[in-house]
Amino acid sequence: MSLAANNEAAPQARAVAESKLRELMAWLKSNLGRTQKSDDAHGVHFQFAISSIARFLENPAGTELSPPADMPDGSPI
Repeated sequence: MSLAANNEAAPQARAVAESKLRELMAWLKSNLGRTQKSDDAHGVHFQFAISSIARFLENPAGTELSPPADMPDGSPI
């Protein structure tokens, strides 16, 4: 979402990022029913992702994106 909303990124990169968000939302919607039957926890995550992507696509400038998580302390494995 950050790349799709980045006005300094190349238009081609932004277009691909938005296209992939639409693909992801379609995949989440198509798999939501199967997920809800087997695991409610996954279903709510799918629903949250779907609504977040939909809000972003409707109004990219008005969507507040979460910052990436900090790397944990210590050496990488």
